[in-house]
Amino acid sequence: KATVSVLNWTGVERTCNTRMAAEEHLDPMPAAEAAPKTARERMKVLMNKRDTFELQLEESLAYLKNTPAGLHEPLQDKEGFPRADCDLHAVTKHRQCVVMLRNDLKGVMVEIEATLHMVHEEAKAAGTVDAKEVPKAAEVDEAAETAALLKRYTDYPPFLEVGEILGESPAAGAGLKELDLVVSWQGITLQHPNFMTQIAQLTQRHENKEMTIVVRRGGADGVLARVMLVPKKWAGKGLLGCVLNKVKK
Repeated sequence: KATVSVLNWTGVERTCNTRMAAEEHLDPMPAAEAAPKTARERMKVLMNKRDTFELQLEESLAYLKNTPAGLHEPLQDKEGFPRADCDLHAVTKHRQCVVMLRNDLKGVMVEIEATLHMVHEEAKAAGTVDAKEVPKAAEVDEAAETAALLKRYTDYPPFLEVGEILGESPAAGAGLKELDLVVSWQGITLQHPNFMTQIAQLTQRHENKEMTIVVRRGGADGVLARVMLVPKKWAGKGLLGCVLNKVKK
């Protein structure tokens, strides 16, 4: 049976074992819980699935990043023999997990987008929404919006890398991280001519206004994430407090 047994990668091991067992028509998991009764309950389940897939994908990508073979390098040396500088079995299984989890993420994002419409239909049918449910409704809407956004930018290449981030800066407060790879800066992508100039001008116009940044975390093959950034004056220079470098081709 195929497993990933490396250090403490328990989350990845569980995912790979579950998927491999499913392909072998086994039943490694206990009986499923009762199906959600409402669209809102289903949305919560889907959001938890998405978070789990993203965490496990990050773990596999982090493992591969720390091996000489990585995600794409050959598993043979120059003479055609299996390379001896890493655990080829673990590398292979983590690569398989990356492929499977990316497909799972795409699938769950499509489901979240579709379920959002059902949530709105339920709200219309009810006529009113209980005050206690308002924060939950906002959370659901934000999750669905994020899923749709990330789905849109799945195949877009990164064009900026986040360098140093200063403490107490707008960039730090928004949750940007060093080595984040920017895929979209408020809609500006690699396809836009003179994108550095456009980003500078757009950021100036958005002082004290929220901007949507889409980044990849964990390298060019990492997980997509949405960052809500508000450019503003602070104790340091500029409106961001971080360095943005062009991605080398």
